[in-house]
Amino acid sequence: MIRPLGPGMVQQIQQRCSNCSGSGSMVPPSDVCGTCKGKGLVAEKKTFEVTIEPGMKQVFVDGAESLPVSSLEGAGQPAGVG
Repeated sequence: MIRPLGPGMVQQIQQRCSNCSGSGSMVPPSDVCGTCKGKGLVAEKKTFEVTIEPGMKQVFVDGAESLPVSSLEGAGQPAGVG
């Protein structure tokens, strides 16, 4: 934002957008999803059956409870596939 201070003088300041709070997008309140309340995430518990064969390395990320659905695509396929 540039605002005039006086003859020949201006001040340039940066501030977060008051409409989208810096997110770059805005959803009107009338279009907000009732399930997620506009957050884009829904808390849900799922149970997965995993086969761990002898010698396999076990790695858990963030308690393994906060993985986004997109990270589960290709589950059950060997690494590098999918």
